Amino acid sequence: MTPCREWRGAKTPLGYGRRSVNGKVVYLHRWIVSLIDGPEAIEGRDVMHLCDNPSCYRYDHLRVGTRSDNVNDMLAKGRSHHQKKTHCDHGHEFSEANTRIVGRRRVCRTCERRRSLASYHRRRNSVTPAVQNG
Repeated sequence: MTPCREWRGAKTPLGYGRRSVNGKVVYLHRWIVSLIDGPEAIEGRDVMHLCDNPSCYRYDHLRVGTRSDNVNDMLAKGRSHHQKKTHCDHGHEFSEANTRIVGRRRVCRTCERRRSLASYHRRRNSVTPAVQNG
């Protein structure tokens, strides 16, 4: 792959280049693709960095795709913040024994058991005894 062209100007907190065009702040990578392919090429679509460098604005490092394409690319490259988590929100480790994969997400088995047990007790306690006819 050719070397990246690094944007040295203003950037977002995540490192994406941005600049003002006709009084409107735009993402540089989207602006470059719209200049070359036309604004309709990116309308309602994502512009992805093949180089995984958000500051890069080199046209041959950019590709237009759907949101799904972008998410799948991110997951395939291990860039999802969820993939980097080592523990669930309740502090249980995502170990092989304590993790179940559902689609693309990880589920903590300990939390799942707790939710299931709580649901069982709620249902059991909400059943009222039948009224006997006297």
